[in-house]
Amino acid sequence: MIDKIVYSLDNNDIREYRLNLLNKVKDEFNEKISDFNLKKMKNVNKYFSLTSKKAYIVLEGEEIYIKYLKIPKVSDEKLYALINSELSYLYSNEKRILFNYKKLRELDKFVEVIVFYLREDNLNFINKLVETQNLKAVRIIQICFLKYYSKCIKEHNYLICFNYNSNLYILFIKNKNIFANGIYSNKNNNIYNAKEYIEKFLISNNINSKNVEKVYVAGKLTEEFNIIDLLKKISKVEFLNEIDRNKVLKLIV
Repeated sequence: MIDKIVYSLDNNDIREYRLNLLNKVKDEFNEKISDFNLKKMKNVNKYFSLTSKKAYIVLEGEEIYIKYLKIPKVSDEKLYALINSELSYLYSNEKRILFNYKKLRELDKFVEVIVFYLREDNLNFINKLVETQNLKAVRIIQICFLKYYSKCIKEHNYLICFNYNSNLYILFIKNKNIFANGIYSNKNNNIYNAKEYIEKFLISNNINSKNVEKVYVAGKLTEEFNIIDLLKKISKVEFLNEIDRNKVLKLIV
């Protein structure tokens, strides 16, 4: 019996994982579709089977946007609505913005929050899936990895780099929150090599040895362009064990 389906989306690559009751992969399908475009998707039923209401989507290769907000102090239910209203005002041309938030500090009359969101101009098709009410949840791969590795990371300010499905992700964590993130993929590898991209990321976000306690590398990074030597200039590098596929999928469902 198939209990859950996970769709992994990255540019024109769709991976479908069918999980059993123990959340282990029973079947896997991988299809590269030359005319598949996340921005222009119209027929979601062509690519997704959402009849069980137990379908999950994990987004890969999408940059997480980050914004700090100061909101009047209200109940948690109203806080979500206020954040949604604020983002809708800032991005009035977009029908829906996918976001999550975390409270940073509560004051007498205000609460400070950090908001993580994805712009709809990259994800028009999500609206169609949400409207069917057959979509259980949308996850972002960076958050899944960070959730897993945060259990073994003690530092408050650090860099973490990892490769997953041909994308190189780099995240700067400040005070245990994502401060900046970048992705080296087939969208920009014709502009930079991997080392050049990481150098640009470090400079543009003012990341240096003064604000990074340690650099973590999960799994294997490409040995080209001396990336590890570059990271060692920032701080001590510690290597973490690679997460296998089943562990990643358990973080999603």
